[in-house]
Amino acid sequence: MTIRQIILLPISLLYGLAIGFNELLYATGLLRGFRFDLPVIVIGNLSTGGTGKTPHVEYVTHLLYQRINVAVMSRGYKRKTKGFRYVEMTDQAVDVGDEPLLIKRRFRSPLVVVAEDRVSGIMQLVSERSETQAIILDDGLQHRSLEPGLRILLTRYDRPFTKDWLLPSGDLREFRSGANRADIIIVTKTPETLTQEERQAFLKTIKPQAEQLVVMSRYRYGNPYHIYRGMSDQIADLSSYNVLLVVGIAHPDGLIKRISSQAKFVHALEFGDHHRFTEHDMGRIHKAHDSLGENTIILTTEKDTMRLDEYRAYIQQHNLPFYALPIQVSFDANDGRVFDERVISFLRDFKV
Repeated sequence: MTIRQIILLPISLLYGLAIGFNELLYATGLLRGFRFDLPVIVIGNLSTGGTGKTPHVEYVTHLLYQRINVAVMSRGYKRKTKGFRYVEMTDQAVDVGDEPLLIKRRFRSPLVVVAEDRVSGIMQLVSERSETQAIILDDGLQHRSLEPGLRILLTRYDRPFTKDWLLPSGDLREFRSGANRADIIIVTKTPETLTQEERQAFLKTIKPQAEQLVVMSRYRYGNPYHIYRGMSDQIADLSSYNVLLVVGIAHPDGLIKRISSQAKFVHALEFGDHHRFTEHDMGRIHKAHDSLGENTIILTTEKDTMRLDEYRAYIQQHNLPFYALPIQVSFDANDGRVFDERVISFLRDFKV
C-alpha cells in the first residue's frame, strides 16, 4: 500500500463496516432484491470507473436490439434532472448524462431511459412500454434492491479488483467478494499479444468460481472522424498531425499512450471523468490548439463529445478541428462467440 492509502485506511474501514452491514441484511434474508418477470442484464464493476463499461454496454445492446425489444437503463450520472426520463436524440448530456445520450445517438431505435431508482424505474418502463422484452442496466451491481437475471462484471487486466482497495484508499465500491455474484466476468483492456500462459496466470489472480464464465476483451479503434462532418471527414493516419488530446474519462493513460505512438506530437489536456466543460475550459482548449501550430487537430472520445456539444456554437464559430476516436469492443479468440451464446441462451431460457 502507498502512504496515501495507509492514511485513508481508517475511512475505508468505516466504509467497509457500512457496506458489510448492508451485505449481512441481504445474506441473512432480512432484505431481498426485487425480481422482475422479464430478463434484466446488469453490466457493471466493483470500482468507480475506468473499466470500459460504456463500450461493453454498447456491445450487448448491439447484440440484442435487432433480435428483441430491448431497453437500456442508466442512472444518468451528473445530469441536472431527476427521476425517470426517456432519452431523446435531441437531448443534451446535462439533461440525461453523457453515456445514455451516446448510446441513444449510436443506436437510435432502442429505448434508453435514465432513473436513479432502478426498481421503480423498471416498473414505470414496463407499465408504459409493455412491448419491452429485456432490459440492460448500465451499472447497478451494487443495487441490491434489484435481483437481475444476469450479472456481468468488468475488471481491468492491468488493475483487477483483487489488487484494489475500498474507497477512499482505492477505487472499490464494495468488497472484492462482490465478484462472486457475477455470472460473467469480462477482463477488459487486455494486451493484444496476450499469451495462453498470461491468461492462465491472470485467472489464478482473480480465482473465479467454477460456474462463472470469464472472457477477455480489448478495444478496437476506428479512424478519427470530425464530430460534426462525421465519417465524410476521417483521418486514417495521424503520423503527420500534432494532436491536442482532450479527455474527460477515468484512467486515460492507455489512450494517451496509444495516440502518442501514432501521432507526430501529442499534448494531453486531462479532465475528470464525466467532466462538464466550462467556457474557461473551451478557452484553454482553444489556446492550447493554437499554440501547437499548423496541422493540429483536437482529438477526444465519443463520450466526451456528448458534453462538448454544449459548446457547438463556440466550436463552429472558431473552426476548432474536433475529431472523435471511435472505440469498439473486441473479444479475445473465441471468447466473443462464447459470450454471445451465453447472453442469448439466458434470454432464450429465461423463466419467470
